[in-house]
Amino acid sequence: MIPCTTKSAIEAQFQHLYTYEKLREVQAQFRVSRDVKCHCLLFESRGILCRHSLSVLSFERVDNVAPKYILERWSKNIKKRHTHIKSSQDELLLEPRSKRFDKLVFRSYNICDFASESE
Repeated sequence: MIPCTTKSAIEAQFQHLYTYEKLREVQAQFRVSRDVKCHCLLFESRGILCRHSLSVLSFERVDNVAPKYILERWSKNIKKRHTHIKSSQDELLLEPRSKRFDKLVFRSYNICDFASESE
């Protein structure tokens, strides 16, 4: 008899019922790393881990998810581009950095406009 790799009652049930080959396949599913993939594809479509993946990670006592599952767009620390948008009231109060940013945006727009005309 092949020994169980976890303390899961489900694995023990498969240990008694499945062939050795099939049990090894099932045991491979019990060895979860911080990488998960689910057929529901919630992470791939919406950028958040699904409850199926979270349940597995919780069951496996994974303390931290892999960094690839923490998307920058949901982070509190993301650098917000809209902070450089000025209003007409701010004209006299613009910081030197904001003025430089405005000049760079204007120049890059001209470059992009010019470059878009050719293949």
